[in-house]
Amino acid sequence: MAAGLALLVSDLPDWTRMFAEPGFGLACNPADADTISAALGWFIDHPEGRRAMTRAAQHKIEIDWNYDTLFLPVLATLLDDL
Repeated sequence: MAAGLALLVSDLPDWTRMFAEPGFGLACNPADADTISAALGWFIDHPEGRRAMTRAAQHKIEIDWNYDTLFLPVLATLLDDL
């Protein structure tokens, strides 16, 4: 995601909820070549949609999924103990 790639993830519920539903990529059934082909075909046929996915993913990393944000509660706890 941080490298600017749209994701192709397994259609497991947690992966779908975390990555596909927010618009960071597409989900497919890894045991079904037709769903993999359809997802890859969508990426090829929709370059602007694919770019929108990568922008959304990079934005998510910038605002939420980064060390500064994720470790802020840990730092606060450590500072409270001083």
